Amino acid sequence: MPSFGIGLSGAARIRAAREAAQRQALPSPAPSEVSAAPEPSSSRHTPMGRGSEEPTGTGPNGRFRVQSRAAFLTWSKLAEEPTSGLVARYEAFCRNRPNHWATLAVVERHDPEEPNFDPDRPLHVHALTISHERKGGWNTQNARFWDFEGNHPNILQKDLRDGPGGNPARDAFHYLWKHVGEGGEEVEELMAGELTLEQLEEILTKGRGGKRSRQEAELEDGEEIVGSATKEEFYQAYKRLRPLDMTKSWNSIRAYAEYTYKADAGLLPAIPVELEVPEYRDHVEQADKWFAEEVRPKGPGMRHRILVIEGETGTGKTAYARSKGKHSRMCNVWNVAALSEDADIWILDDMVSTNGKYSLKALSQYEADFAGRYQRVKTMKPLLKDNKGERRQGPDTQQIIDDSSQWTEFASTVKTKLTQLRSSYKNILTRLAAEGADINRITNKLAPKQMIITDEHCARWAFIAKCLPMFDAECEAKKKDSNEFWPYVEEQLAAIKKEIASHPNATSPTIRKQLMTSMFVMILAEHRAQFPTQTGAGRLGERPAWQETLETEMELGAAV
Repeated sequence: MPSFGIGLSGAARIRAAREAAQRQALPSPAPSEVSAAPEPSSSRHTPMGRGSEEPTGTGPNGRFRVQSRAAFLTWSKLAEEPTSGLVARYEAFCRNRPNHWATLAVVERHDPEEPNFDPDRPLHVHALTISHERKGGWNTQNARFWDFEGNHPNILQKDLRDGPGGNPARDAFHYLWKHVGEGGEEVEELMAGELTLEQLEEILTKGRGGKRSRQEAELEDGEEIVGSATKEEFYQAYKRLRPLDMTKSWNSIRAYAEYTYKADAGLLPAIPVELEVPEYRDHVEQADKWFAEEVRPKGPGMRHRILVIEGETGTGKTAYARSKGKHSRMCNVWNVAALSEDADIWILDDMVSTNGKYSLKALSQYEADFAGRYQRVKTMKPLLKDNKGERRQGPDTQQIIDDSSQWTEFASTVKTKLTQLRSSYKNILTRLAAEGADINRITNKLAPKQMIITDEHCARWAFIAKCLPMFDAECEAKKKDSNEFWPYVEEQLAAIKKEIASHPNATSPTIRKQLMTSMFVMILAEHRAQFPTQTGAGRLGERPAWQETLETEMELGAAV
């Protein structure tokens, strides 16, 4: 009659294992995997009793070795209640291998009428272990690795492939399953891992290697990751399914999570209020009229209007403003986290004016405190200095344009920054081209943080990347200097525009833009054919406001 083991927790099983070992007259500690192999032995042995000789080896070079994803082990002639010790053995081995091993063990009793029956050692144990991982599995040359109470098991290395007589791993599982019963009511009490029939079939259906194709893995993992209900579940799914991607593409992953699962803390609902201040009734009516007419811009590209409400403390200024619609509010300090682009109005509460000027542009030109995402206050100061090196009030843009000396200083600073930026881009592009980087990797590396990358950006950088080897050839021929790369790119672009303008079909600006787009699309296709895409497309989502404004002014998208 089979005995089905005991259903204990991990700690209870380990304690029971220690008690079982103490009950033995001559305990034989099980060697660890890191211990040296005593002597060569075979990968398949008959059961050995206490005091048997060392197993002899018939493996490669006469050495014992087990290297398999699945193993079927049988210990015979064991003393009473060995299950707890066996389970503790597996738990100790699998403790640092989560989701790595699946094990099912069954304890049976020898027939008292069989030859050489030992009443002091009436039990034998069958165990099936399978690794979930393709490159996992048993790999040991320690002949005593599985010895239990001095008893060496019979070891059968099982193949996961279907054979002429069936599947060896599945057959071994069903052999053990018959002792559990068709209903499987006592499976959990027998398991030292998490092997179920469903898990076994899943491992086998994935093939010998247990490996999905790259496309299948990306689709299945992507569906589970993107289907996460919360940001926390999204990160947990990524960590479990694609841990390496979190180290390689953290900025893109975080940007997607922030966009998809954002909780707009800066958007506050309107708070209705009844003001009981008769002396200010005229002002309230005037403000109501302004809100009705001016709260939205008059048209595309026009600025929002600013309403200034002044008065004594406690007269209801803030309460009135908060009653006029969905809003974001900042009080005393510039808090970027408190702003929302979906708000109807932004309320700047107790923001001190300078020289009687109330405008966002004016406020940004004076020293101000800003609080970022984590509420740590930063002080922003004016960048311009006078002739003595002292900081002074930053002038308006028109003042810079009208003052020739300030304009010269400004233009020189911008030119220096652009030169440094272009040099940095050229160095990065040269290195990536030498590595054979695809266009997605190039744009991800060169684009500013939080920028949404589109095919228009990829096409332009593919054109610049195409100019790089042509420019190197010009330099080798002594026709160009190494610091003339960007003028060379501009020359190539001008030549293309000139060629398109002379095309007989280019009879209108629209057609010329279409021809230019076709040229860029062809260059992008050539680059992707030469360097197949291996990197993710980059940051997803809607363009931030600064990017949308800049690209609209540059007419990015009018022609690729």
